[in-house]
Amino acid sequence: MGTTTWTAHISGMHCGSCAMNIDSALEELDGVIDAHTDYRSNTLTLRVKAEFSTNLENEKKVREIVAGLGYKMEKVER
Repeated sequence: MGTTTWTAHISGMHCGSCAMNIDSALEELDGVIDAHTDYRSNTLTLRVKAEFSTNLENEKKVREIVAGLGYKMEKVER
C-alpha cells in the first residue's frame, strides 16, 4: 500500500481544540491514514493512501469537512 502526504494551510484556528476537531473529522474518511493539524503554524499534514490521493473528489471532500468545521483550507501540496 503506497501513501502520499498532503500539506495545507488552514485559516481560522485559534487553539489546540480546533486542530483536534479537524484531525478527528478527517481521520474518519476512508483512505486517510492520519491527520495532524498544528494551530500555531496553521498547517495540516494529511497522510493518505495513494489511491485516495489520485481521486480529485477526495480533495473536495477534505475541503468540505474543513469548511463545515468553520475553517478554510488553502494551498494544498502533495
